Amino acid sequence: MTDLFDRFAVIDVDTHLTEPPDLWTSRVPAAMQDRVPRIVHQGGRDLWVAGDQFIGAPGAYSMAGYDGVIPDMPKDFSEIPPPAYDADARLAFLDTEGIQAQVLYPNVGGFGNGFFLRLGDRAVVAASVRAYNDFLTEWCSADPDRLLPVVATPFWDIEFAVAEIERAAAMGHRAVNMCSQPQNYDEPPLGSAHWDPIWAAARDTGLSVSFHIGGGGLGNLMDDVGGIGMQANLGKESAMMILDNMRCLSDLFFGGVCHRFPEVRFVSVESGVGWLPGVLEAFDW
Repeated sequence: MTDLFDRFAVIDVDTHLTEPPDLWTSRVPAAMQDRVPRIVHQGGRDLWVAGDQFIGAPGAYSMAGYDGVIPDMPKDFSEIPPPAYDADARLAFLDTEGIQAQVLYPNVGGFGNGFFLRLGDRAVVAASVRAYNDFLTEWCSADPDRLLPVVATPFWDIEFAVAEIERAAAMGHRAVNMCSQPQNYDEPPLGSAHWDPIWAAARDTGLSVSFHIGGGGLGNLMDDVGGIGMQANLGKESAMMILDNMRCLSDLFFGGVCHRFPEVRFVSVESGVGWLPGVLEAFDW
């Protein structure tokens, strides 16, 4: 039997990369280097911190091939496979697996970029967003036909967001990564005309707009408020993130976004499809 991968070019439309330790510190002014995400080694683990704030662990984003279940995870970069963070190693891995190309999403900044706001000072936040988009351009330059960058969109500042979309499009980015639930960050919901400049920028640059699962925030994913156990809580909260995909679609549909911008291609990422008939039926009520 002929393998499907031999018959068709396979494109991985939702993959992530583990941001390397010096992504931000090597791309911002010296005065900001201790305020942007950086790696420290504490308690036998590599951790992401900004200032004195813990903001994540690279091991949690790098579970592929790891023999364990969260909260167990790779302790440091020595336990993380190089294809997770090195472009040449990623391309070699794609060749081994028979994958033609990958569309790349972030981790540290959040699946919808809202985690950048944890950095506080808006100048530091802006520098961090630009640094990430510059890094992704450089990383994907190893083979821009196979490693496809998606621009991190600073949705909390419309003028900056439009400028960054235009800048990233000129650098070769292929899509716009947008927050799926901006109201979680005290911004208007997606159906509001407030966001029309972003949709217009996507239309004018020819980029699609992606809403990644968890792109409105991770809720209680890592906070077991019900006391059911971390792993059970992870399973429950991960499943409930599907509801955010439904809310995202309802905002776009009922807010008239698709009618105002029929040329824009909206993408629901890592969302599954089994729920579509049910939610479309609900939309028809």
